[in-house]
Amino acid sequence: MEKKVVHVVKLQTSVIVILGIMALGICGIAFKGAVNPAWADLSSFDYLNVKLSGSVSNSLSGSVRMK
Repeated sequence: MEKKVVHVVKLQTSVIVILGIMALGICGIAFKGAVNPAWADLSSFDYLNVKLSGSVSNSLSGSVRMK
């Protein structure tokens, strides 16, 4: 019969927290280019202004026509 040696490494809670914060920071840097243009277009506080040309189908009252 073969004996196996198993090494278990347990990290302290503070090390896990530091690694988690670093991982979030790296993800934030990676996705910064995708998020910044979206925030830059929001200049009307809580509202998102949409300019639409053409028509939109509305299932309740038919069709809505935009200029």
